[in-house]
Amino acid sequence: NPNRFNYNLFNFFYKHFICKKNTNVNKNINNLIHKGYFKSNKVSDEFINFMKENIINRINFDKSDHLNKKKISLNIEPSLRGKIIQFIKSDLKEDLLALENYYNNKITIGEIYAQRNLPLDNDEYYKKYTRTKEFEFYSCYYHVDHYVNTHLKMWINLQDVNKENGPLHIYSKPSTRKFIKYNKYKNRNNYKANELENDLYINSGKIGETLFANTTECLHRAGIPEKNYYRDMLFVSFIFVPKKITGDDLHLDYYHKINQNLVWVHDGNNIVY
Repeated sequence: NPNRFNYNLFNFFYKHFICKKNTNVNKNINNLIHKGYFKSNKVSDEFINFMKENIINRINFDKSDHLNKKKISLNIEPSLRGKIIQFIKSDLKEDLLALENYYNNKITIGEIYAQRNLPLDNDEYYKKYTRTKEFEFYSCYYHVDHYVNTHLKMWINLQDVNKENGPLHIYSKPSTRKFIKYNKYKNRNNYKANELENDLYINSGKIGETLFANTTECLHRAGIPEKNYYRDMLFVSFIFVPKKITGDDLHLDYYHKINQNLVWVHDGNNIVY
């Protein structure tokens, strides 16, 4: 995969000496190991209604914004943050505990970010062999995230997502190797833009559906919404904490308690996935 050598080396030793091997009883963990991603449970209607009422429906947005903006950050007020963590904990607890068991460390939330992706002016540009960072308004170039695989990402659909909404495109770990070879992939700005239709997974689905992915080993990109469409989503980055956290319960608010800004304030330099 196109990640850094030292990160891949870390990942190799982590998988062989820290991760638990007996995961055959859990289908989702097996999909994560072999494919690099899995569909989790749909979050509760209560969670979705909370997001609509407190975040999505309060966007100062009209159709003219489609002409002027490429993305809109969905502001999450401090008073809402603890409630969102509790929803994630309760709605996805089974898979989160299974991930803790496999990674053999406690899982916590490293970042939460909500965004609306809008159409881009010239989607033909993104089919070129080479392209520049200047026009990557959100992560619509194929890439892996450059960090170790003790990070996982999760996407929650905040609307029904169809092809025209620009859903996430992702390749499994084996298909990532095929894509690299077939498209002469050098980096996110330099590769042939030919999709491998039989290997590509497009994360369309109903509102509230969730996807976990190891984005350090799976090539992925944001789809580009078609004209007059957009995609609303909630991103969550999970981190497996090497420092020992006591207790059997989930501690998703570990960093949230240390410094909320670490989790909730997007610095503007990261490109949303």
